[in-house]
Amino acid sequence: MNNYNFLLILKLSFKTIFFNNHVKSFSLKRLFILLFFIPTFLFIQLSNRFFLLLDNIFFKNFKKVRIKKPLFIVGIPRSGTTYIHNIISKNSSIFTTFSLWELIFAPSISQKKIFYFFIKIDNTIGKPLKRIINAIEKKIFSDINSMHKTTLNSPEEDFFLFTSIGACFLLIIPFPFKEIWDLGYFNSKIDSSNKIKILTFYKNMIKRHLYFYGQEKTYLSKNASFSPWVEDLVNFFPDSRYISCFRKPEETIPSQLSILAEGWKIFNNKFEDKFFKDPIINIFENYYKELIRLSKMKNEKRFIILKIQDIKIDFKSKLLKIFNSFGYNISDEFEIILDKENKKNKTYKSNHNYKLDNFNINSKELKDRFEFVYEYF
Repeated sequence: MNNYNFLLILKLSFKTIFFNNHVKSFSLKRLFILLFFIPTFLFIQLSNRFFLLLDNIFFKNFKKVRIKKPLFIVGIPRSGTTYIHNIISKNSSIFTTFSLWELIFAPSISQKKIFYFFIKIDNTIGKPLKRIINAIEKKIFSDINSMHKTTLNSPEEDFFLFTSIGACFLLIIPFPFKEIWDLGYFNSKIDSSNKIKILTFYKNMIKRHLYFYGQEKTYLSKNASFSPWVEDLVNFFPDSRYISCFRKPEETIPSQLSILAEGWKIFNNKFEDKFFKDPIINIFENYYKELIRLSKMKNEKRFIILKIQDIKIDFKSKLLKIFNSFGYNISDEFEIILDKENKKNKTYKSNHNYKLDNFNINSKELKDRFEFVYEYF
């Protein structure tokens, strides 16, 4: 049985260096990347764990925070979850969500206090540090922005919170092992004791966030990786709400594979079907089946499906209807934002190019396998 904790991270770090049969061959480039990545990654996780411990000493009242009607954006990867998250986060008088820099460097209350102290100083002297950071992040994120536009200040998937306990699916890139692949089947392959441990950790992280930004706020999460977690999330957050994003498998699967392929190349992982394409398609099948199963419960006060074409046709009216069903307020400023987005969406075209042929996927075979998706919709 896998135990999701910091020791798992140490185990996987050792395994990926010395006992990784998912690697093509020995490569000096990969070795240098690992010698930089592993110590940096472990240092950040240890640092975060230390400051989380300090929270229990100096800000222990965070444990009393009540999480009210959190909104979870789940769905199939590459189906509009990032866009929905970014737009809803602009309704900032109601919602609060994690930014990328917080998820990586400041998940604790203590770290946020320290960072904001230095941000305040930087603002008073003309923001020289901010300009340097902006220049660095522009260079770092330039290669991925065509596929997944992001900055350190962007709202981001809070599954990064789970990196310190090895329960973040993104870790599949440096650690392509069963322990991480199993997270794609949270509904069936993760035992109840680990589920409780992981979700208790998550609940406390959300409480910390609300303690810092305001207990009156509604917590907003976006995680396509949470698709098989929904039933367990409902048990931990009884009044939670869910927007589930959908898109055709022949569009989502090659799109996701093309993004993961970039990480696969960096760590020199094997591209054979059984190491890359097949397990991803299997996980997508699990995601689709689980979300369709949940949608059949027909509880529009808790769980609503949003198809990619809904975003393009009349996003504003669709989102207003969802908010009304879920009992969330909308500010006048946010309505203006939605009007602008409606105009943009009608002419939007993605710069991210992907094809089934790039991954040797037969279109007919894929549609036959996912026939249950087309039948439902």
